[in-house]
Amino acid sequence: MHNLYDSVLDFFGEPFYPEDAPAEELKKKPITFNCKWCQKKVRGGYNSDANLRKHRDGSNQAGRGGSGCPNRNLAIEAGAKIPPTIDETRALAAQKDDGNKKLTAFFGRTEKFDKKVLNQILTIWQTQNALPWSRIKDFHLKAAFHYSKADSALFKRRWAATEAKRLYISLQNGMLEKLKKSSSKFTLIHDVWTTKGNCYAFIGSSVAYVDDDWEFNMTHLSLKLVSWFHQGKWLAEPLANTLQKHELYPKINSASSNNTMASRIFDLLAAKNGAYAFDWRPVNMHIRCFCHKIALIVNAGLAELGISAPPPPKIKESVLGAFPFCDNMETILEEDEEEDENITSEAGAVLEIDMDEEDNLEPEHDEEELEDLLKQNEIEEFIPDNEGEYQATNRNESNSLDCLTKKVNANLNSL
Repeated sequence: MHNLYDSVLDFFGEPFYPEDAPAEELKKKPITFNCKWCQKKVRGGYNSDANLRKHRDGSNQAGRGGSGCPNRNLAIEAGAKIPPTIDETRALAAQKDDGNKKLTAFFGRTEKFDKKVLNQILTIWQTQNALPWSRIKDFHLKAAFHYSKADSALFKRRWAATEAKRLYISLQNGMLEKLKKSSSKFTLIHDVWTTKGNCYAFIGSSVAYVDDDWEFNMTHLSLKLVSWFHQGKWLAEPLANTLQKHELYPKINSASSNNTMASRIFDLLAAKNGAYAFDWRPVNMHIRCFCHKIALIVNAGLAELGISAPPPPKIKESVLGAFPFCDNMETILEEDEEEDENITSEAGAVLEIDMDEEDNLEPEHDEEELEDLLKQNEIEEFIPDNEGEYQATNRNESNSLDCLTKKVNANLNSL
């Protein structure tokens, strides 16, 4: 078989020592060759010519070329007898296939199990379903994966949180590219949340827009930590920095109900890019709350009538709240309660008590305690009378205001 082809050494020139060869290599025979046909320097071996054959005929290893020397056709035209390349051998084997499958063909080729890929998939599952990182420590979850794959292992929650950051950055880059390519402007949506007793807060922002295919999209933009006062002027800086960093400020076309925050974002962007670098003007696109508008209308109407709303009545701390007064409610007459003279004891016997005999009982308090009790009773009797007078005055003002409002409403309806 070997006599059919030329020696592999005939495909190369004489061996030589490289210029930077160490002294130990100079003591041995040279193993560096130059290909006669492509002039490529090939490093041989002391006990094997495998590297020389790979250059001439190609490599059978995965990821390496199987076509051999690029100028091997010149060698064949010159009369060299060389074997077919690896690619040519595979093609001939495929043509001679008679349909008889080998045993390995019945098994699906699968990649080697990678624990990292498994945990990356679990991180995506946790992120998509907004699950806490501690869920990865669930005992039954570990048991299920260990049963399906004995050498599987679930990483700690710290690793999952760190991997989620990389996932977040990779998804954010794709979202930003899509947002920049869109010809539509977007509406900026933001919200702030924190936990009770925590001085830190998080501000998240999203954008809503209609893409070129006329489909409505709402996409997450950023999530920033706020470690300062939770006020509009301080919350504006993270959003302004995000818009400036990714050059998205020319696409803003949103109105805001927080005029302080919107004005601060505009000032920050205008200071860096100029006021005419974008068309967004928060002064002309300020949205006031509907309840705030109603309050302004009512207060303006009362001011024109020369009437102000009465203050709320003073109530005791023990009372949960003032009952709303209405002049249409019927007055409930209080009936005199009948005093029962017979009291049933726990044993079921009926005891008859003479009310006149209570005066003959010994006093339970001394004179000083009785004086204190009398003073306290006088104070308690004085407070309800004052409250009743104040509440009555308050009700009269409310009734007159109600009548006046009805007259104004009737006049408006008659117009």
